[in-house]
Amino acid sequence: MLASLLMSLFVNNLRVSFPRAASYISLLLSTFFSLLIYYFTSKAFAKSFFDSESGYFEYILVGELSLLVISSSLYNSTHLIRSWKTKGIFDYLLSSKVSTVKTISLQLISTLARDLSMVILQLTLAYAIFGLSLSLSKMAVLIFYPLLALPLFICLGFISLSLILYFGRGGAVGTTLTNVFSFLSGVFFPISFLPSYLQGLSFHNPFSVVLLPIRSFLAHSEFEQLLVASWPILIWTMASAVIAVLCFKVSLAEYRKDNNRFSFDY
Repeated sequence: MLASLLMSLFVNNLRVSFPRAASYISLLLSTFFSLLIYYFTSKAFAKSFFDSESGYFEYILVGELSLLVISSSLYNSTHLIRSWKTKGIFDYLLSSKVSTVKTISLQLISTLARDLSMVILQLTLAYAIFGLSLSLSKMAVLIFYPLLALPLFICLGFISLSLILYFGRGGAVGTTLTNVFSFLSGVFFPISFLPSYLQGLSFHNPFSVVLLPIRSFLAHSEFEQLLVASWPILIWTMASAVIAVLCFKVSLAEYRKDNNRFSFDY
């Protein structure tokens, strides 16, 4: 039953994301222009951070791609709850025997194929056109290591949508958290350039526990260090799971009291 539901969600997301050839062309062009912006940004600011332009291009590309898959689980959760509430799907789930938690989790996971394809597409274009020089092992780590943190960000997604259900508003909370975490984790610039009072936060946010080990591996190619660095991800996941369960239970109780007062406009 769950396998069939998961497969149907994968297929539906692919159909929605890529309905016809025009969508493929649009996706290819948008990806190309994004890489083009990164490439010329590296030419403009490389000397501020690195000795070479290619080093900074690789830096910002790694930062973007490392978090693409996992961050979607965070901000998609808020878009999902807004859409389901508007269409009446969420209220139907609450009144049915289907597990709301499992259904939401499967829906968030169902975008995995699309997000991974985006990562592979950007790496391919960067390698073929913009001279990206990463070995196959480093590319594999860049693609698959963030998947270890997928449960963590699904839990964070549940915390985000729980806040919306509890307060009745805040549709942009997932996007806001994603932007804040991205800024603090040094996606586009080294953390050392942040003020000292922010650097402590930078090393202790969920994006950093994923991004920093990947950057370290790309620089030193030490698999043992990469495995050791996965422990903080596990700890974050366990803590977030407990908080997510508590938040979701409390928010559902509040939602059931009066589900007509909710506005997800902001």
